[in-house]
Amino acid sequence: MQFWTQKWTFWRLVVVIAVLVIFFIFDDVLMIYLMAELDFLSIHSGWYWVFYFAALITSLLLALVVFESMRRQPTTGQEGLIGETGRVMRITDDGYQVKVLGEIWQADCEQRLKVNDPIIVKSMMGLRLKVERR
Repeated sequence: MQFWTQKWTFWRLVVVIAVLVIFFIFDDVLMIYLMAELDFLSIHSGWYWVFYFAALITSLLLALVVFESMRRQPTTGQEGLIGETGRVMRITDDGYQVKVLGEIWQADCEQRLKVNDPIIVKSMMGLRLKVERR
């Protein structure tokens, strides 16, 4: 998600929120207009404003949910493992076996580790983790 890590992040977020709010407001106004013009529900005209504000608040909440989901870091794949913590399970001839997020991985570390030492994942190459003592 390079979009969030680039310079001017604050202004990018403002633009995304503004576009979502404008879209949802336009959608709500169009819905209310069509309801009034078609008059298929036979609702008193004062209730149109109640429906409009209810739709507006719902749209703003939906915009916030979309915004938050765009900001969230990936939780799967290589990006999801970096920064996670775990423990050394076993010392092997070619490194370590560590348990991270309930899975056992092969790992390398520049420091000397013991079984049950807490670790943090720094990077990943293929299916091998680069870890450090936490």
